[in-house]
Amino acid sequence: NVLAFPSNDFNQEKDTDAEILDYVQTNFPEVHFPIFSRAPLASNMVFQLAQKHTNEGVKWNFHKYLVNGEGRAVKSYGHRVQPVD
Repeated sequence: NVLAFPSNDFNQEKDTDAEILDYVQTNFPEVHFPIFSRAPLASNMVFQLAQKHTNEGVKWNFHKYLVNGEGRAVKSYGHRVQPVD
């Protein structure tokens, strides 16, 4: 499963959760995974653990982590890799 955690850490995110959802639905109609509320990466425990497990931090928007069945991040993917790849 894919889970999306929007953040405005790079000053490019929409202002509200509703605007984010509308943007995704309009521009990426093939996306059918949960999109959580916008929050800074530093306060998001998911990203803190993923960075710890992979030793790779988020460098730009649309960063992705592959998480195994035990909930541990095992691989990191940069913004050039599409979520459905």
